[in-house]
Amino acid sequence: AAMAGTADEHEVHKQIRELEHQIFHLQRSNTELEDHLRELGHDRELRQAIGENIVAIAKRRAIIDDLLKMAPMPRECTPVSTDGDGDVAMLASAETAAEHVTDAAAGVYL
Repeated sequence: AAMAGTADEHEVHKQIRELEHQIFHLQRSNTELEDHLRELGHDRELRQAIGENIVAIAKRRAIIDDLLKMAPMPRECTPVSTDGDGDVAMLASAETAAEHVTDAAAGVYL
C-alpha cells in the first residue's frame, strides 16, 4: 500500500511539473504578445490572446494549489519565489517538466 501512495504522489508531482512548464510558456508568450502590442498599438486580437493566457495561467495555478494539498512537493521542488501578486512561482522545477503537455489547446502560445 505504501508503494501505491508513492506512485500516486509521483504522478501528482509529474502533473504539477507539467502545469508549471505550461505556465512558464504562457507567461513567456504573454511577454512577447505585450511587446507586439506596444509596437502595433491597440490590437483587439492580441489583447484578447493576452487575456486568454491570463485566465489559462490562473486556472493552472488553482489546479497546482489543489494538487499540492493532495501531495506536497519534496523540499528540493518547493516554490523558490513569489510573484507580485503573492502567487507562488515554481519555475525551478519547470526546467525538469515532462515534454508532454496534457492541455495544449488552452492558452495562446507563440
